Amino acid sequence: MWPFSRKLSLMMKQKTAKDELKPYYFNLNIMTNNKEEYYKSMIIEYLNLDPIDVDKDIYKFVFDNEIYLMKLSNSANLKESAIVFICYDLIKDQDYYLSIIKDEALSQLLFIGFKDASISTITLNTHTLLNEESTSALLKNQLAQLISYSDPLKKRRKSTTLMNCNKESPLDIIHQIINNEQEDEDNDENSVPIFLMLYRKFMAPNQLLNQLIYQFEHQDMSQPEAVHTRRQKRTLGIISTWLHCYWCDFYDISTRQLLAAFLERTNCCMFISLYETIESLASRDPPDEDQDALWGIKAETYNGYESLLSIEKQPILLRRSHSSHIPVKDVGDEDDGERSKRYSAPPFGDIRGQRPIVRVLMSIPVKVMAEQLTLLETKLFLKIQPRDFLKHTWISQKTKETPISASIHHFNYISGWIASMIVDQVKMEDRAFVYEYCLKVAVELEKLNNFNSLMAVMAGVNSAAILRLKETKQLVASKNKTLVDQFAQLENLMSSERSFYNYRCAIKERTKVAGIPYLGVHQQDLLSLSEANKDHREDGKIHWQKFHLIGESILEVIQFQERPMHPIKSNPFVLCFIRNESKVLTEDVRLKWVVDYLQANCPLL
Repeated sequence: MWPFSRKLSLMMKQKTAKDELKPYYFNLNIMTNNKEEYYKSMIIEYLNLDPIDVDKDIYKFVFDNEIYLMKLSNSANLKESAIVFICYDLIKDQDYYLSIIKDEALSQLLFIGFKDASISTITLNTHTLLNEESTSALLKNQLAQLISYSDPLKKRRKSTTLMNCNKESPLDIIHQIINNEQEDEDNDENSVPIFLMLYRKFMAPNQLLNQLIYQFEHQDMSQPEAVHTRRQKRTLGIISTWLHCYWCDFYDISTRQLLAAFLERTNCCMFISLYETIESLASRDPPDEDQDALWGIKAETYNGYESLLSIEKQPILLRRSHSSHIPVKDVGDEDDGERSKRYSAPPFGDIRGQRPIVRVLMSIPVKVMAEQLTLLETKLFLKIQPRDFLKHTWISQKTKETPISASIHHFNYISGWIASMIVDQVKMEDRAFVYEYCLKVAVELEKLNNFNSLMAVMAGVNSAAILRLKETKQLVASKNKTLVDQFAQLENLMSSERSFYNYRCAIKERTKVAGIPYLGVHQQDLLSLSEANKDHREDGKIHWQKFHLIGESILEVIQFQERPMHPIKSNPFVLCFIRNESKVLTEDVRLKWVVDYLQANCPLL
């Protein structure tokens, strides 16, 4: 063991409040053929390591509320507890280290590639090079995986958590959820929503229902009656949540018949409230379609695990309700004309022909404009359901517009609208006014925590055509330097550096306030997590950790829907002005318009 400083020794003596275990420490050995200090500094930055004793190269690594102490070294003499980072130059050494991966695939090695100031990783379970934006989060996750394999303290903790790598068959996962075998309350709270969101990647709806029924009806005689009662209540709670959130999973008639048979033979007098809720949910009209059939396993085609039940199939149909069930229309069911009608305002073309853009903007306070943009964004954001992220990530050929794609189209529209308004002004003073107005709108959007619209406005302001208008920007800077500095701070906030680190910190700090996250970051996270690992391990078991991380990433976004949104009153005139699609130029047209005038020595600068 190394000679620890007093500060480190005190940390090692502290016990966690929950497990009463000391923080685990280990050696992190960096193997490279050159530039050791450079690689070390990059690793410290991307893993967000906090220095404990710099002279002794001792750092603190925090992941998932766990604290680990590590000693960085370049020694070739590896200690037993060492985890190895192999660093290489992407151009010079890639082939050599790729060959090592094939030979050392099962070793505790994490391969990292550097090129200039950027970093890429080769993951533990694939040979895929990942881009820089997703590297920091994935590096932390992969290092945590390596630690979990070697951490002796973790072996003394519960081994039945949903993140357990040893028991990841569908039956194991269901058993863990029903028996509430989570290490902490947060995991317990999220385990059911995450499982129900993602289970169709490896299970069919009728097979899941079979297992839930089995867990409800079969009692382990070695356990007290109270334990069985608690498990029954939790099982009914899971079924109720499932029916409420994913009724389309019951599209296949055999699944609905299985549920009907269970309800008819079950006496739930102890859980009458839950039972009545399930009955009410199950009595709705059958789903019109299986919305998740393109990415999930369907009941009629499932041929995996054999059912643990042998239930007599009877021609039982669920009762139909003709009362209060009103289907919610999806954004994707509307065409552009229908979406325009939603705001109950006439086409803006009539107004636009009467008043120039500058005069219109002068009549609209900046705060009102930001609020109306937030109102539009909120309507789109609240239509997004958890599985919409999965459809957008896993379905390559999209048959119709989804809430996610509708949000993306709106983002691109606002970006083009902002840029077009600026480019459309012929006079320098008018152009400077519109440009300054857009910067002020961006500042107000940040105050409203509307990060998606903020990023769209910034994308418009920083588009290729606008970047060429140097004298326009200089004029605004000379008149309102404070505003330009504020906008520069927003650019730093939304910078893509270190995988949008500043934005991620801001989101975490505003966990209890209303807001709309920037979906582009979170969608990229999902794509990276999906591509980083396969759905199943080499032994055939489900790679549940992958799905759990995907679910957590989605819930981080969805949680913003649960917060009270800003009370904003609709302004038909402003909404109509924003939706004036006839005046939005394409990026190529905007750029050509600017270039042509610059080449002609026109005063469009």
